Amino acid sequence: MQKTLISTLMIFTMVLLSSCTIPGGAEATPEVSVDAIYTAAAQTMEANAALTAAAQPTEIPTDTPEPATPTLENTPTSDFTPTASSTPEPTVPMVTFRVGSNCRTGPSTAYEPPVTTLAEGTRAEIKGRNSNSSWWYVQVAGRSTQCWVFGDNVNVQGDTSGIPVIQPPPVPITATFTPKPDINFDPSFDNIHECGGEPFAIFEIDNTGEEEFESMSLKIEDTDDDEEIYSGSSDSPFMDAADLCPSDGEDTLDDDDTAWVGGNIDNGEAGNDGEATITLCTEEGLKGVCVTETVEFDLQ
Repeated sequence: MQKTLISTLMIFTMVLLSSCTIPGGAEATPEVSVDAIYTAAAQTMEANAALTAAAQPTEIPTDTPEPATPTLENTPTSDFTPTASSTPEPTVPMVTFRVGSNCRTGPSTAYEPPVTTLAEGTRAEIKGRNSNSSWWYVQVAGRSTQCWVFGDNVNVQGDTSGIPVIQPPPVPITATFTPKPDINFDPSFDNIHECGGEPFAIFEIDNTGEEEFESMSLKIEDTDDDEEIYSGSSDSPFMDAADLCPSDGEDTLDDDDTAWVGGNIDNGEAGNDGEATITLCTEEGLKGVCVTETVEFDLQ
């Protein structure tokens, strides 16, 4: 501001000097008072100040209110958190069969046969588990059936942390099939002859099996009188011929061989019907495998 005033005074001073009478006869310019100079300078400064103010950019009013920023406590919140799935968790642990599966009496395929076979999509309530949770003990929905299903065959829903370990029943023993040996004989009536002065009924024995016989039991009945007339057993009953007596017997009848056996019929009624029940065994003392056959004949 001070510099502007000084410049203005200098300009007016030069103007005044230039208007003075130059020696040589020019007419003198009227004198100007100092007050007039200061007045003119002041007016010039006011004009310059007005021009400067007009050229300045308009300032943004400082009293423009700032937009209010909402606080967190004014922002409504929701307690609901959406879940990834809309399927509600069951109140009790359940399984859904992924594939059709056998349900067994124990947690192993060794438990044969299965209790039932359940279709894909079947639901069942979990009642127990095995020690490593690889099998589930379930009750089929809507049924009384309880059985074990393999864990890989089902989808599990619900909390299983409280499911108890169930002790399964013993694994059933699978019967081993042992072929029964072919042990057979074919008996027939041969004759009646005396041994020691008493009548003996003699029977032919054909060993048609694959095992030898070592003992025999013989019972003879008078079927007309319904009376047992002979009963005996021996480890040496096998005679080599039909005309021999039991005292001449051997102790073994080999397979695919023939021998004769006999019993006393002195107490029988001649002319009545008789029946002999013959039992042969593969070991002495009527032990081992025993086979029984009957023969009908006439008491003479």
